[in-house]
Amino acid sequence: MTRSTAPWRSSPFKYGRIDWLESNNEYWLERDAALRTDFHITSGFQTEDMPRIKYKSKMKEYYQKAGIATARYHMVDDYEGCKGSSSTRWATRW
Repeated sequence: MTRSTAPWRSSPFKYGRIDWLESNNEYWLERDAALRTDFHITSGFQTEDMPRIKYKSKMKEYYQKAGIATARYHMVDDYEGCKGSSSTRWATRW
């Protein structure tokens, strides 16, 4: 078998499949997930996992499933929604 006809030469992976990718850096979180998804690396978060670990509002569901208390929140669309939400919240809490 010559070097040019070796079976691994036709593979997109020159040195074998990538089986682990980790940077431990929040800045690269989305890029790491995209690379794992693109190269079929199953050792960490994939692209579809990003919303639930990136956005606090999406994390709440998973915290509640685990029995961890979470703070209430209200998404504000306009000034009136902001005013109404805060006055109601503080009036009932204190």
